[in-house]
Amino acid sequence: MPLKAFLLFLLLSQCLSDKKKPTSSSSDKKPKSVDQEIYCGACQAIVRETVKRLHHKTSESDVIAAMDDLCDMWKYKTYDFPPPQIAKGCDAIQSYYEEELEWALTHRYELQEGVEVYFCHTKTGACKDVDMAESKRSDDFVTVDGEKVPLKDGKIDL
Repeated sequence: MPLKAFLLFLLLSQCLSDKKKPTSSSSDKKPKSVDQEIYCGACQAIVRETVKRLHHKTSESDVIAAMDDLCDMWKYKTYDFPPPQIAKGCDAIQSYYEEELEWALTHRYELQEGVEVYFCHTKTGACKDVDMAESKRSDDFVTVDGEKVPLKDGKIDL
């Protein structure tokens, strides 16, 4: 009889230890100073930039190398939001989800929904309930020598 009780105790303790701790939601991990649209845009941008650097490589070492300087704002100068804001969103995403991003990039060809949807919508929730068509974008011009110069597809004509 004591052996059965001991085995029951082991089984119960194993079940309790296997329960996952509640995780905080994506909104808890998003800095309050970053709009949800920018947070989503940053997530999409870091996935796109890293995939561009990887080409078709999927090894863990290649992914880690491609993620080097991930949040350097100058990588994001052609995106819809100002690079400093994307970099702030990138820092937040990287600090909480670096391992998950590495896994998603390594296994991106196995994901049915695609790496960007998986990571930015499903895994992090960064783009949950975000309609990017309605989001605020950066201005359609830059100031050069005190004059507004229009942007065309992220480029300027001087």
